[in-house]
Amino acid sequence: MKSLTKAICVVLINILLVSTFAFAGDKEKKDGIGEVIYSTISDKGVEAGIKTYKKMKKKKADKYYFGEGELNNLGYKLLGEGKAEEARRIFELNIEEFPKSPNTYDSLAETYFNEGDEKSATKYYKKALAMIEDSELTDQQKSFQRKNAKMKLVAMNEGKQFDFFLGEWQTESSFNQGEGKWFTWTDTCKTAKFADGNGIVDYWESKSAPSRGLYMRTFNINTNEWEITGQGSLGMTGFTVWNGKWEEDGVGTFFTTNEKMKTTSRITFSNISENSFDWKMDKKKDGEKEWVTTMKMKFNRLKKSNEVDLNLTALKN
Repeated sequence: MKSLTKAICVVLINILLVSTFAFAGDKEKKDGIGEVIYSTISDKGVEAGIKTYKKMKKKKADKYYFGEGELNNLGYKLLGEGKAEEARRIFELNIEEFPKSPNTYDSLAETYFNEGDEKSATKYYKKALAMIEDSELTDQQKSFQRKNAKMKLVAMNEGKQFDFFLGEWQTESSFNQGEGKWFTWTDTCKTAKFADGNGIVDYWESKSAPSRGLYMRTFNINTNEWEITGQGSLGMTGFTVWNGKWEEDGVGTFFTTNEKMKTTSRITFSNISENSFDWKMDKKKDGEKEWVTTMKMKFNRLKKSNEVDLNLTALKN
């Protein structure tokens, strides 16, 4: 709940900045209508507030400022107070008043996103994206809104591709020592989402050696690929980044290249079920066709995601 509240607050601040930059220049010296409508909503409800807005726009447009930012800021104020239904109605009114602004559709999408209505959120984020390029927003505002919409769409689609990994796991790990010999050990890992659902963080502890590690996997909206990186306490040699995708057959494959060693490595997630999956790392030298498996792990679930408390302060010890 705390993370969700924080995420909403961050979005709120950013959207308020966008609306302020976009519309502050038109306000002149009039009083904003937003506070008047907020007071009406607080006393009589959102439908009364909407009627008041329309009535005053017809009769008192010379006294009050009715710019797009007034309703946008009002909607986010209501959303921040936990009044999602009231916020949704205000954002719908803003679309009615300013149908050519992508910001109005983006704000309504944000409400649906926070309510968990992914179908409606997707509809309005896509609408906002389609309108951004030809809008009157500055390049900076366009960049912000484009990125926000893409990140939310990813969170509802590609961002779920690693959801099977959420929870706590025990792994039976094996390392290829060559000549048919394998060294085996047991690890545990806990995983959770971060970055508004666009990434997964996993914390590892080895039961066979005094080592810990922290790894992250995030979806890059510019390349449309996942990136995986991390570091363990026994291998402080810098970050290696793996890039790749999930295929329709449910297999995820990710690659990295070591130019110094002239090798390419890949990791593969396969045989995925609710309570287990397989992971392996293969390597081959440049110019060779055959992949050699260097490490493999069998994951078995210990706890589901809602049963896991990922306390990263343990890394300090």
